[in-house]
Amino acid sequence: MEDTEALRIHGPLFVLPHPGDGDGSKAVDASFDAVFAAEHPKVVRFGYAMTSRSDAQAQDAAQHAFATLFERWETVDNPAGFVRTVAG
Repeated sequence: MEDTEALRIHGPLFVLPHPGDGDGSKAVDASFDAVFAAEHPKVVRFGYAMTSRSDAQAQDAAQHAFATLFERWETVDNPAGFVRTVAG
């Protein structure tokens, strides 16, 4: 996969290359998906309200925040707080 294709949005979920494929990472994927589904709309609203960004800019900030969360998933204790901090 080329670097430019490393992060794509497919419907409401991220499609990322997963470094742990084949080693039990499906549980990580499921819990990340649950956090994404629950928090994404809130993070977009938060980004829009806190910074007066356009809707597209708020979406971009949320995407960046969740991509960063995915990369650091194993070390983040509070995913909801983490994505709000990164998106804000």
